[in-house]
Amino acid sequence: MIEEVTSPEDITLFSTPWVSGTRVIHYFGTVTVSLSGHFEGGYEEVIEKLDSLMKIKAFDLTANAIVGYEYIFDLFSDPPTFQAMGTAGKLEEF
Repeated sequence: MIEEVTSPEDITLFSTPWVSGTRVIHYFGTVTVSLSGHFEGGYEEVIEKLDSLMKIKAFDLTANAIVGYEYIFDLFSDPPTFQAMGTAGKLEEF
């Protein structure tokens, strides 16, 4: 489940705050990214960009996972804003 991280793409995203079968070695704290504007690729493009930016932030912190991962979309602002947030951590299986 938790693999060695050699690039941002290896970071695992979990929507739950706890991951069964793992323990936390270190929490790096909450990480967030934001985007605003209109995207031709729709929500799929927004989610891909948010995930990519979050994985880069977590990788820079030497985390191997983000737990409690969630999206927040404000479609009523002009332009629309999109956020992702979660807690970066280093997990190990036990």
